[in-house]
Amino acid sequence: ITSWGREGECDAMRNMLTKYPKGAVACVSDSYDIYQACEKYWGTELKSLIEARDGFVVVRPDSGKLPDIVLEVLDKLAGKFGTSQTPTGHKLLPPFIRVIQGDGIDINSLEMILNVMTEAGWAADNLAFGSGGALLQKLHRDTQKCAFKCSNAMVNGASVDVVKDPITDPGKKSKKGRLTLE
Repeated sequence: ITSWGREGECDAMRNMLTKYPKGAVACVSDSYDIYQACEKYWGTELKSLIEARDGFVVVRPDSGKLPDIVLEVLDKLAGKFGTSQTPTGHKLLPPFIRVIQGDGIDINSLEMILNVMTEAGWAADNLAFGSGGALLQKLHRDTQKCAFKCSNAMVNGASVDVVKDPITDPGKKSKKGRLTLE
């Protein structure tokens, strides 16, 4: 997504949907602004593509404060796609849109997120969990502030600077441009 640049983010998402019209497509959506991605891109500009898919889209916030970010993303998507009610009375997004949370997941945060979702009336079926470094020994790219990310790409023969800059976690902003080791 970031190789398309901030201005091309929605086009990159559209490209994923058209290149992979069937099955599950998961997409990191916090490269710049998770809220804009949920409301403007997924929930407006790409909504008809998502609804027509033979499969589902999984929105992935990869930064933000737990458990708040999960509820915020669910609420933003519900505002655009609506919800139905499960037999137990919980809110459920339509079958073509879901959320996955991988950042910061360990056994304690998983339970905390599910409890907060239940309290807020959300069905657990809306959310899948990834297994990031927090499930290991809590020494990972976020705690060490070291991650290898794409910083420059060749697009149609032109050098393009690439950066991730999530509004929900300024500490995850990446370096951009062609980097050298001197």
